Amino acid sequence: MTTETGLGDDLTFIRSLLKERPVQLRTTGQLYGLAGLCYGLYALACGFALLGWSPLGDATFWIGTLASNGVFCVGVIVLSVRAKTPEGVANRALTGGFAGVGIANAVAALGFFLAQRTGLGAEVWILFPMVVAAFQGACWFLAALVTRRLWTAVIAAGWYLSVLVLALLISMVWAYMLVLGAVLLLLMALPGWILIRSASNP
Repeated sequence: MTTETGLGDDLTFIRSLLKERPVQLRTTGQLYGLAGLCYGLYALACGFALLGWSPLGDATFWIGTLASNGVFCVGVIVLSVRAKTPEGVANRALTGGFAGVGIANAVAALGFFLAQRTGLGAEVWILFPMVVAAFQGACWFLAALVTRRLWTAVIAAGWYLSVLVLALLISMVWAYMLVLGAVLLLLMALPGWILIRSASNP
């Protein structure tokens, strides 16, 4: 009897996943899009500065760091206060997936900071975007499995491919930063906008 009840519960859970439309992720989309916009523009600005095309010169790096992190942190606070708990198992699963990847990114950043402190030097940070891209690919792979939508699978593949492209460009920092900026705008800011639109038109 227990086994039959457990199987029935499992089937009910699976049916609930299949019936849901897990796209009502407005806050997730807003945060994701904001991150892509802030850090994508920052990476592009750094790439142009390395080419000597920035009117701010070397100040581009520290001004961009303060501006991008400042805007994003304020956005996180404002959007988190206004956020509503997502309804449905699939929506909660996707929200949890994106949140988990965000935590993983933060932990990885702390690890890179500690590695730098032990004497590896600031150059170690150039590897960090590739770690982030791999995490993002895993998150969108989960989204593709849950939503069964082609565009989410394309985003996942794009993140995985970006890791390889960035690795090939690592000796040309200006090109690395320009490509990174384009990746963040195309694979983070744009999907964030899509999630917002999807939530607005369920």
